[in-house]
Amino acid sequence: MVTKKSIIAAVSFALLSGMAVTANAGQVLTCEKRNSPERSRASVEVEDLRPGALFTAVVTSGANSATSAPVAANALGVVEYDFDSNPRDIRAGANPIASSFIVGGTASVSVKDALGNSVATATANCRTR
Repeated sequence: MVTKKSIIAAVSFALLSGMAVTANAGQVLTCEKRNSPERSRASVEVEDLRPGALFTAVVTSGANSATSAPVAANALGVVEYDFDSNPRDIRAGANPIASSFIVGGTASVSVKDALGNSVATATANCRTR
């Protein structure tokens, strides 16, 4: 009986440990570049993370890079980040980026856990308006 409980505990631990670094790759990154007035914005959402764990997003476009402050995944295991050049959105909590941040119509993101392990990556073609 003790052996059966040990096996169940070991399997449960392995499954739960895997959830900490395995993220749903769905639509992780969306981005937009506006020309008049010039504006750049990117939104990141990652699901299936360990609730309460801290994650950081690094968004890049061309030679530009911006890093978020660490954010804890919510009770459903979701973490979200907004990057924007609009001062109003920055005041509302978006991570600041330059209005010329989006270069070449594409952006990439890497979301990392507190140990620096990548849990999600994505590249997106940015909508241009």
